[in-house]
Amino acid sequence: DKFERIRNVLASGLIGLKNEQILTKGLLTLTLLNNFLLVENESEKNQDTTAFVPIPLKRLNMVLRDLNGWLESEFAFEKEFIAIRIQLLIFVNSYLNISDSSEVLVNSTMFDFAFNLFRESIGVVSVEQQNIELQMLVIPLEYFVLKNFIILNKNRESMNVWEDEIEGTYNELVDILLNSPNNQKDKSNQPIILIQDLLVRIFSSIIPLKKMEIFYDEFFNLVNGRNLIIQRLGTDVLYKLILEKQQAFTIEYELAKSKFSKSDNNEDDEDLKKAVLPEQLLSNVLNPPEEYIEYEDRPETARFLWSWYLIFAHFKDITHGIRADYTNQLKEKDLINKLLNFVFHQIDIVDDNDFLKQLTEDSIKNYHVIENDYIYRNVTTELKHLIVHLYYLTFQNLGSSTLAWFVNIRNRQLKSNIEKFSIKHISPIVINEELDRATEVISKNMNDDENLSIRINRITHEIKSVYLIDEKTMEMVIKIPSSYPLANVLVEGPLRIGVKENQWRAWLLASQRVITSHNGTIIDAIELFNKNVSLHFSGFEECAICYSILHYQDSSLPTKTCTTCNNKFHAGCLYKWFKSSGASSCPLCRSTFNFRK
Repeated sequence: DKFERIRNVLASGLIGLKNEQILTKGLLTLTLLNNFLLVENESEKNQDTTAFVPIPLKRLNMVLRDLNGWLESEFAFEKEFIAIRIQLLIFVNSYLNISDSSEVLVNSTMFDFAFNLFRESIGVVSVEQQNIELQMLVIPLEYFVLKNFIILNKNRESMNVWEDEIEGTYNELVDILLNSPNNQKDKSNQPIILIQDLLVRIFSSIIPLKKMEIFYDEFFNLVNGRNLIIQRLGTDVLYKLILEKQQAFTIEYELAKSKFSKSDNNEDDEDLKKAVLPEQLLSNVLNPPEEYIEYEDRPETARFLWSWYLIFAHFKDITHGIRADYTNQLKEKDLINKLLNFVFHQIDIVDDNDFLKQLTEDSIKNYHVIENDYIYRNVTTELKHLIVHLYYLTFQNLGSSTLAWFVNIRNRQLKSNIEKFSIKHISPIVINEELDRATEVISKNMNDDENLSIRINRITHEIKSVYLIDEKTMEMVIKIPSSYPLANVLVEGPLRIGVKENQWRAWLLASQRVITSHNGTIIDAIELFNKNVSLHFSGFEECAICYSILHYQDSSLPTKTCTTCNNKFHAGCLYKWFKSSGASSCPLCRSTFNFRK
């Protein structure tokens, strides 16, 4: 085989070179050898069972021994050697790719050389990436270093040093992502786009999320940048980090709240842990783009929308109390109204039939900032779909706030159009999700209380809680309107037994308020009602202010007792009474309230 003979001759030409020949003859010979390594594997193409061996193992070991010497030469870290590094990386990448496709045995010598080359080369990229004069060399070096990392990661189990050295490598990759000047420009050429695509692959699917937690704050700088691909990558990493951090925070928050509710010293709540949205995101959504997104500055528009996407990530799988804290932050700066006004400024819900035809349940419910075709997407169309997705998320997470915005729309025609659009595209999805969630709760909790049953009617969109007491039933029915949450749910109690009417009404009102005033879910309302019923018949006293056993916001019991009249109160209700009355006296007997008893 002529190609095989040429490869062997070229490989032999790399052995025994003097230092002064490395940058000239060595570079030329290595470049030619790399070209012959890229030749299609004919034996594989012809289904030849004979293994394809690009370079005989004995000669390969001799080549690797001398190439290691190149890396130890006195000029190995000079700018003239960067071209050699690029060709060495191409050589390693090509050889390892051939081994993957044709099962060529790669010995430890090759892996040791490959990892040593990678470790040194990524260090060169990290040091020289700010050097404008060397950009023509550093850019291709960075590209082949990143390709090399992906290939080595596939073969990590074959390298003994991988686990020991990889921690530092992750940090250097983050440094390249955060500090490369090419990642901060709003326009990129094809080589830069190829590099950024490799960074996307590495950070979205290879580097463990745990290794990026310490860089959490720095990733916000990527979202605030001017390069769309890097903004996209920063958003993707932050989204995953936020979901992970929220799980731990939810537990921490509930523990702090539990400790606070048991404390007697509730005269102020400064020590109660607050759920706080990142200021970096809130500042990004203060001023929505004013022009249509077709004409607006693309990075600024993406920053605004992706920041909202990250804000809503904080609302996933959280408790009612955390949702209330987040919602209050958004309300303080009028951000919810600004977002909803922006949605219907950008989306023509009447005449843009081409776009409206593209809307499907999947495209409305699901948005992924990074998918396989992200480079080829029409960004304007993508951002329009994201806007509709954000509108869906306001329905899902900020229902009562969305209702308040909708009620205050003065333009009757616009209001009617929004209602029609929502009934057709958004509300059915949200209603079905609420019913699905109720079904899931039933299946999980059906054995918890044999006296309780929950019935769901998907045709009329009704959820009925039925409680059996001494062979008699009490019922609460939640009726969901077709435009939910642009119209209030109706909470009714057609059957009451063993409960005073004022207390019954208080339970129904508390359940309705969870949804209509505090952005709670229908499941939150059902659970509050059922717990009130269960605790009532277990002998618990109701709060003397709100007549409910469980507080509608934090589900706490009335644990604060007046030492004079012995009435019990929720800590939250009592605190509101103190603030409104301006005195720490019992709401009923007016004696000074003593927290120490």
